Amino acid sequence: MPSDVEQYTILEKNLDALKSKDFNLYQKVKSTPLSGRFVLDDAQNGSKTIVFVDNGSKKYLHSRYDPEKEAERFVKSYDFTKRLEVFVFGIGLGYHIDLLLEERLESINVLEADLSLFRLLLSARDITSWIMDERITFVVGATAIEAMNIINKKNQPRVLWRPLLMFYEPITRLFPEKFSQLKTVVEDDIMYSSTMATTVLVVSFKTMENSFRNLPYLVKCPGVEGWLSAFKDRPIFCVSPGPSLKTAIDVLKKAKGKAPIVAVDTALKPLLKNGVKPDFVIGMDFTPENKRHYEGVSEEDMKDIILIADSDMYSEIFPMWKGPMFTTYYNHYLQGYFHFKSNMVKGPTTSHMAFLFAFYMGGDPIILIGQDLSYPDIDEAYVPGVSYQRKLTIVKDRAGNELLLKINSDDPTKKSLTFLERVEAVDGGEVITEPIFLTFGITFERMIDSLRVNVIDAKTRGMKIKGAVNMPPDEAYERFCKGLQPDMDIMGRAEVFARYSVADIDMKGISKKMRKIIRRYNGLNKDVKKAFGTIEQIYKKGRRKNVWQEQDLLKVNTIIDKLFEDYEEEIGFCQLLAGMVTLLVKKYLTFTEDVSHKDRFETILAFWEGIMKASKDVLDLYRDSLKLYKKEGLI
Repeated sequence: MPSDVEQYTILEKNLDALKSKDFNLYQKVKSTPLSGRFVLDDAQNGSKTIVFVDNGSKKYLHSRYDPEKEAERFVKSYDFTKRLEVFVFGIGLGYHIDLLLEERLESINVLEADLSLFRLLLSARDITSWIMDERITFVVGATAIEAMNIINKKNQPRVLWRPLLMFYEPITRLFPEKFSQLKTVVEDDIMYSSTMATTVLVVSFKTMENSFRNLPYLVKCPGVEGWLSAFKDRPIFCVSPGPSLKTAIDVLKKAKGKAPIVAVDTALKPLLKNGVKPDFVIGMDFTPENKRHYEGVSEEDMKDIILIADSDMYSEIFPMWKGPMFTTYYNHYLQGYFHFKSNMVKGPTTSHMAFLFAFYMGGDPIILIGQDLSYPDIDEAYVPGVSYQRKLTIVKDRAGNELLLKINSDDPTKKSLTFLERVEAVDGGEVITEPIFLTFGITFERMIDSLRVNVIDAKTRGMKIKGAVNMPPDEAYERFCKGLQPDMDIMGRAEVFARYSVADIDMKGISKKMRKIIRRYNGLNKDVKKAFGTIEQIYKKGRRKNVWQEQDLLKVNTIIDKLFEDYEEEIGFCQLLAGMVTLLVKKYLTFTEDVSHKDRFETILAFWEGIMKASKDVLDLYRDSLKLYKKEGLI
């Protein structure tokens, strides 16, 4: 056994390294004492092992003879073919982690349920090389939601290769409930990130498609810059469709004309149904489903409401809106061809865009209405009157973890399960929420902190938003709006701002750029088809005997290198549209000694097939857009 001084030195060395990598975990470990249940012992080969002591019985968590040999058998029991990321449940003294660091892995997530067991590891072995290795992420003594946040921060792309889950049973059997929860978190994250990776890629194309189709309207639509500081130091209401909105309807009616009312489009119909016309409605969602928030809204109502439209908004909404409209002019696909005086950051969601628009106009304070970010009543997901509702039910998985089952009211076949978390509510109690709302809340908290803006969260129920002052809607009105005069003349201002804030859009430059892009993708499509045919022939020639000549493999490598050399940017974009991860691809498209040639051929052919389809989609979009611009007389 090492002396107390030696143990102290090892512990302090590890803690110093951990402090620089993960300060939160460092604080937890430092304040956690060693447990008498876990005792270091010497194995016969001189290495350390751990004895678990429970009610007088003893159990070794590593071999009492040769822990390293045992770890080698454990690691060899898993197949790392096409694996880039692993999740290891149970660390102990981590002999298996030493071996994983020798594998060709890009990400190693190490999960331990017990903080005192992790502290024992830091006391027994110098693992500073692990700690400082960028591939390793520690999830130790974490709740399900904490684990989810740690794993999500990595933003690890998971499209081509699924992560491998490894369970070190001598540890996982000690804490079955905790590791079951962690397993659920990891499996949900893998599914979510894989789906989101593919979705984001589809979103990427869809937002580009919307941007191009919206261009004929953007040419004529004024930008938001006229509204910059238009209501400086005046309270502004930001309205979302949470259930608590129904308790603020009377307040909004009294505030109309005294303070601007900015509503997300999801809240538009419930407000109109209750006799409240917002001054502004924020439109941002790129999906066709977003159209339903505007269907059935009368032209008479639209004339008195200003639509603040994101340039990526679903394209069919622009021609539907018959009232005044301003746009953010944010178009990263055609950057450099839009010239405007100023612009605003739009944020990740419609609610955040509404908040940022209120800040852009100089609102002080910004009063949040209906921003529940939770389900105060489990039977009510949104305020009555929204375009869609969800029925909510709390269910439990096999391990007894609470989950939230969401059923679409319009189509009960559409169901989804998500984690359920109980978080601090504004009334000091607890409220039920889900991970996506937690993310939204964190984003609001960061905005409030960075913008240094006064925010009132006007609700009596729902999740607490740090940095915002909570008070009932009536009190918010009495304190900030009651004495104000209804003298804003918002529609008069809109007429003035619309005359001078239309962006200068260089349609000639856009047309030239798009034609150049079409030529590039034409070339890519032609060359990839030719390369695909050659690679496929080589594959078929050696497939029967599963043997390929060295010169043929070199030829394939050369073909791929040439394609990347000539079309790197275009291939990168097509990889996204095809659902393939840029970070991984080129490395796994050439032949090396330590891979199966058959598997590699299949990966290569699947990759280039995806590139061909994606490049055709890009070509169709650019060609159709140019036809649209010509038809509209823009070019």
